[in-house]
Amino acid sequence: MCKFLRARDSVFGNLIYSDPSWEIILLLHAARTEGVKVSFPELDRALSASAETLTRCLTLLETNGLVLRDGGNADSPLTLSNGALAMIERSFAELPPREARVWAERTDRI
Repeated sequence: MCKFLRARDSVFGNLIYSDPSWEIILLLHAARTEGVKVSFPELDRALSASAETLTRCLTLLETNGLVLRDGGNADSPLTLSNGALAMIERSFAELPPREARVWAERTDRI
C-alpha cells in the first residue's frame, strides 16, 4: 500500500488535496468501469468525509482538470477526465506488475 501511495503521489503531486480527493478519484474510476453515473450527493453518501471537505476536494479536482461535471448544477454527474485516467494508469505502471495487479483489482471492486 505504501509503495502505491508513493507512486500515486509521484504522478498526481499536488493536483489532489488529500485522501478524500483520492477516494473521489477511485470512486469515479470504479463508477466508470461499471458504467454508473455519480453525483455529489452520491459521493457524500459513499465517502466518510464531510460535505465541506468533499466540496473543497472536488473543487480542486475540477480546477486541475481531473474531474468533469456533466452539467451546470451541483447534482450533475461527475466523471474523470482522460488526463486523470492516464494518470491512474501511470501510477499503476510505477509499481511492480504483481502489486499493480492487486491495486487494479481493488479499484475495480470499489
